[in-house]
Amino acid sequence: MARQLIYAATHGWRSPIRVGSHHFARVFAESYETLYVSHPISIASVFSPADNQLLERWRTVKTRVNSQHTPPNMQELAWFMPLAPGPAWPQNSRWSVAHGWRLCWPNSKRILQEAGYSRPDALWIDSLFQSYWPDLVEAETLCVRVADHPEHITRLSPSLHESFVRILQNASLIVTPTTVTAEYLNQFTDSRIDVIPNGVDVAHFTNPTAPPPEYLQDSKPKAVFVGALASWIDMHLLFECALLCPELSFYVIGPSHGGPALATPPNLHILGSRPYADIPPYLHHADVALAPFDVKNQWELINSIDAIKLYEYVAAGIPTVATNWEQSQRLAPYVTAVEQTPRAFVDAIYQLTRASRTAAPDSYLENLDWHHRLSELSF
Repeated sequence: MARQLIYAATHGWRSPIRVGSHHFARVFAESYETLYVSHPISIASVFSPADNQLLERWRTVKTRVNSQHTPPNMQELAWFMPLAPGPAWPQNSRWSVAHGWRLCWPNSKRILQEAGYSRPDALWIDSLFQSYWPDLVEAETLCVRVADHPEHITRLSPSLHESFVRILQNASLIVTPTTVTAEYLNQFTDSRIDVIPNGVDVAHFTNPTAPPPEYLQDSKPKAVFVGALASWIDMHLLFECALLCPELSFYVIGPSHGGPALATPPNLHILGSRPYADIPPYLHHADVALAPFDVKNQWELINSIDAIKLYEYVAAGIPTVATNWEQSQRLAPYVTAVEQTPRAFVDAIYQLTRASRTAAPDSYLENLDWHHRLSELSF
């Protein structure tokens, strides 16, 4: 009988932003029958413009367990939890954190039992807001993945922090991508903590592609940024670069998380979200990629992250300019780390667009692939 694994994540499986939880679950599905469960739909998410997968997740709620869009050996599950803990509920009550799952529709325990996942071999919790899972299933092994530093990405209410610490203490294994986050977690638990850097689906970003439609009528050299327009991205820097380089076209691809309202230069094109499957052409047929992380104002946060987009840029073979921090330095010479100033970025952009490309060798990319990252993981 095949081993079973439940992967409790934040994003829906078909989210336009692919994060580490998608890739962990995808690799696990090659060895386990995997049930992928996104963060519950709640009253807060119904009214939140940030939930860009609400309709798709609601369809999954109505179909119960869905395997139509998942890889082989994987099923997707979503449900409605009116008082689901989350960042949109800053005053999460102790009751909702511990017992909100009892109000789920469909009934959470019943649907897990019907799907045959009431006693999985492994339970992976990849969300700060889903500490209730041990009350739903009896798993042989409990693992926790902490993708981002809890103090820098979101503010946990006291009850959420208490439940999060309890999960850390009960885990057989904790995985996190940076030593900074691992050192933070060590103060709460004696559980084993493995530092596993993020990675990239190398095949997805190295296969040849045709130019995207937006590029076909644009003969200018192209600079591209792919990722969420969140507070840790220096949009002012990006706009300044576009103003200083009128002979280049700048493309921004990704959802907006409520950044500053700025006057858009005519050569800067904000395309919004694109499906993960459509991202490689925007990189293959551009001249330089950008990663303007706000190191100046958010150093502690940036120092604690391991940006997947940098690995994707490297795999796609596109020269990259990034602000200067440990990860961007580590990916040299495929990533050029510079000061967080328009002049430094522009000088690097011009240098890279005029130079011949230096693609990373296959042996280097193999080490960045998610399969290699997780090959030594045992739980």
